[in-house]
Amino acid sequence: MDERGTISRRERKKRATRQQIARTAVRLFLERGFEDVSVAEIAEAADVSKVTVFNYFPSKADMAFELAETADPASAVRNRAPGELPLDVIRDYYLGALRRRAEWTCLHDGVDRFARMLWASPALLSAAARRQREAELALAVELARAVGETPWEIDPFTDMDHSRPPEAIGHRVVASMIGGAIDQLISANAARMLAGQTADEAEPAALADAELAFELLSTGVARYGAG
Repeated sequence: MDERGTISRRERKKRATRQQIARTAVRLFLERGFEDVSVAEIAEAADVSKVTVFNYFPSKADMAFELAETADPASAVRNRAPGELPLDVIRDYYLGALRRRAEWTCLHDGVDRFARMLWASPALLSAAARRQREAELALAVELARAVGETPWEIDPFTDMDHSRPPEAIGHRVVASMIGGAIDQLISANAARMLAGQTADEAEPAALADAELAFELLSTGVARYGAG
């Protein structure tokens, strides 16, 4: 990208190649299953070398998720208006994603094929869990900023940084609760799609689930189950 923000021809070509490889890989994964497709086969089908594939993607799992929009509650907190509470903007962010049928919510017609592929592969499930953890760490940092604290640096590969302040655990617990709630909502939506419902048919239950989940996040769980 040059000083004016214009993407160079070389950069456009690199992006096109990356997307071509990812599209080819996902097509093969959906047709045959993630575990049964080799990098060599992806390279041949995409008309590139195996070395080129690895230049763009360190692993097969990276190809599977390359074209997928992912949940990013940290961005909702980071971009909120003055005075808005983080949980409120995350709730609006999630409900807005549901209503526009964002693919990552799994309230999306056709997502059942990807869900079956994902749940059939331990490697993809592990990669998805890792992506969720990275999103939660990013959210914890934004929650720290929201209360005026200087965010700490966390290596997403090791999650080890002994310089972070003791109070950081609060931000991380809250981020984990929010991330876990969103993950459960996504799983429930995917189950509806796998059961054969359309997104329109599943929307009322998905919205009700979301309202309950964010109510629990807002009120806490101390009295949950007390009757």
